[in-house]
Amino acid sequence: MTEGKVVVDERKVSCDGGNGALGHPKVYLEILENSQISCPYCGKLFIYKPSSEAKSVKDKKSLTKDIPG
Repeated sequence: MTEGKVVVDERKVSCDGGNGALGHPKVYLEILENSQISCPYCGKLFIYKPSSEAKSVKDKKSLTKDIPG
């Protein structure tokens, strides 16, 4: 089951599958040379982007949320 993609600006991340008690055990992952890693439990993909790039992606997402319809 693939959870989706998350852009992060840190190389160390954690994943608990979300969904509270319906998630999975919390795992800590380190993003190495290929700049991405998948959670071994749920398949969520963490993509490393330096902070300026990650911020611009987050800003674009927040802008699209504000547009009605």
